Amino acid sequence: MNTKANALRSKMENIIAGIAGCPVEVVILSKGRIYLSIIMDGNQSIACDKMQKFFGVKFDSWEYDEELDATYAGVVLE
Repeated sequence: MNTKANALRSKMENIIAGIAGCPVEVVILSKGRIYLSIIMDGNQSIACDKMQKFFGVKFDSWEYDEELDATYAGVVLE
């Protein structure tokens, strides 16, 4: 990834972490549409609720993986 893209991803992580109230890792996938994938340590169902309310969208998917102790959430951005 180039420097500009890394800087943008880092800014997004800081903004989303502020909304969620916990550290997040952001992955942006694009194939005709932009898919935002957010990864958080631990069970972060409250953080997912906060983000859905803030962005006004329902995550396409979100789940807590007990084995990895991480929460994964994803949404298509139109």
